[in-house]
Amino acid sequence: MATACITLTTDFGTRDPYVGAVKGVLTRRAPRVPVLDLSHDLPPYATTEAAYLLLGAVPYFPPDTVHLVIVDPGVGGTRRGVALRCADQYLVGPDNGVFGYLLAEHGWSAAVCLESAAVTQQSVHPTFHGRDLFAPAVALLATGTAVTALGHPVQDPVVTPIPDATEDHGTIVGSIWHIDRFGNCVSSIREHLLATDSDAAWEVVAGRHSIPALVRTYADARPGAAVALIGSTGFLEIAVVEGHASKTLALQLGSPVRVQHMPRAKGER
Repeated sequence: MATACITLTTDFGTRDPYVGAVKGVLTRRAPRVPVLDLSHDLPPYATTEAAYLLLGAVPYFPPDTVHLVIVDPGVGGTRRGVALRCADQYLVGPDNGVFGYLLAEHGWSAAVCLESAAVTQQSVHPTFHGRDLFAPAVALLATGTAVTALGHPVQDPVVTPIPDATEDHGTIVGSIWHIDRFGNCVSSIREHLLATDSDAAWEVVAGRHSIPALVRTYADARPGAAVALIGSTGFLEIAVVEGHASKTLALQLGSPVRVQHMPRAKGER
């Protein structure tokens, strides 16, 4: 049975023929399966940003969606090309960490190293595995071929631990691990660590800046104000309303974030 859809994530941009060539292979080999673009404007070679994008997007797709990722600075080298079954989805691309966060969060039930003879009868160009190896493998999966038929088993795909936070005596300590295009700074502090009784408040310190309380959404503060809130991926975010938190607050990847539990005094609201 054909899959619901194929997604495509690359660092190719759209000015060159690369995205079009990959889509041409997919359309030719799996003509009835829609191809949806997740992103083509990732920074070149940004495997970690690709991993974060997939962590935030893949779980929302229908079962058996096939996700093709081509962010591949080591193309033609020793890194493996892989196809994986992760939760109820398929992942195809280089085994260089682009799937690392998803595998850390959800695990995998099957993983193979792609073998060109099992995937395509054509030659594979050493600098364009996305077109000549990955896209044919995706088309096979999307039209009903079992992932185990595409190559030999892999026991150790690259898994990238999601940055963690620590808690000690009411203080939670984490760091910035992603900065989005709006300048919002995503920390490693998960929402569940902030669940507590209603008679409590939180003070957030990001880098050298103190933010006195959490808000529910950006609209709860005036433009230009620095805020802390739980973002849509379930992590604590530092933002500047209608501004750029990373630049305004001098925050970068790895900048510390500390959240202090502040019990309210009786009668305080």
